This record gives sequence, structure tokens and C-alpha cells, in this order.
Amino acid sequence: MEIGGVVTFRGRSWYVRGLDPHGVTPQYVYLEDARTGRRIAVRRERLTAPERPAGQPSPLHLVDADHEGLD
Repeated sequence: MEIGGVVTFRGRSWYVRGLDPHGVTPQYVYLEDARTGRRIAVRRERLTAPERPAGQPSPLHLVDADHEGLD
């Protein structure tokens, strides 16, 4: 995950706008809704995808900004 990347959180596309340093506890990721511009802070551990069967895409993933499925 990197600043400027796009993640899916709760079924929506969000831009990563900032990350707390690794030494900060709890560590937050700062997101901006790709559709509305709304900004939120989410604890990093909430963005960890649950285990899934092999070959299944993660519900939390980085995508290319030009990806056609991006809202």
C-alpha cells in the first residue's frame, strides 16, 4: 500500500492519502473517497483482508487508476 494508490474498502474505491509511520501505535491509513472526496482515517489492521481460498481476489487490493471497474 502506498500514498496515491487506490484501495477498495467497504465495497468502494478510496485513494490512499497518507499513512502513519510504522512506529506509531495504532497506525492509521488516511483515505479519500474516489467518488465523493470524503476523507476518513482507518486503523491499518481494519484494512487487512481476511483469509480467502487460493485464487480468489482480495476484497482489499490495489488497482491501477485507469482500471475500468473504478468508480
